[in-house]
Amino acid sequence: FDPEPFALLRAMGQIFRRSADRAVPHAVVKISQFHTLIVIVQNGRILSVRSIDRGGANLGQAAAEHLGLSFEDAQRLRQNCMAIAAGGGNASLSSDAGSWQDSVSWALHDAVRTEAEEFTLQIELALRYCSTTFGCPKIQAVTLAGTDAWDPSLRILLAKRLGREPEGYSPLRGVDVSRCSLFADRRGILTGWTTCMGLALAGESPRRADQAIVLPREASMGVTGGGTL
Repeated sequence: FDPEPFALLRAMGQIFRRSADRAVPHAVVKISQFHTLIVIVQNGRILSVRSIDRGGANLGQAAAEHLGLSFEDAQRLRQNCMAIAAGGGNASLSSDAGSWQDSVSWALHDAVRTEAEEFTLQIELALRYCSTTFGCPKIQAVTLAGTDAWDPSLRILLAKRLGREPEGYSPLRGVDVSRCSLFADRRGILTGWTTCMGLALAGESPRRADQAIVLPREASMGVTGGGTL
């Protein structure tokens, strides 16, 4: 039994609040460092789950080799570009080089393009497998989560393959994390905490948007000063 798909959707519950949104066949693609999880959901039910042995580290390695950087420096460069994409919304999805924030972003896109092409092809094939093997309905919405949810290259190429622009999901956006120890820059996009958020909310009843999120102390993942995020 794998709790990750359920934790992922629990953390993203707010995007499925409206009945119209719940009825839409939705693909949630969680991109982690070393693997990618694809969950197809409709009407609150998980229809299919697929996993790909590819993640953000593959893109980081491709960038490092192409640009002559260490893996750590390449990953920092990618994180900066993802933060820009997250802050600028869907403006970064244009394939026109002139729309990119600067030449560094374009150079990085060129560095990872071959790996990103293969990556998005595997995502497309996984969705097609779910449709042909399990009879899943045609996907009408795609949301990216995980550490690399806002990678501009993946978003551009995936939009081309699927014919729709994927949304990016930031689990802690709008949540006060000033009292948390997240082992990361709290000013960053913090997209890697989606599953942790879902696990911490296990057993919690649905909340109104204006209610604070309170984590159990034992599941607070380093929260200090109590279990309140």
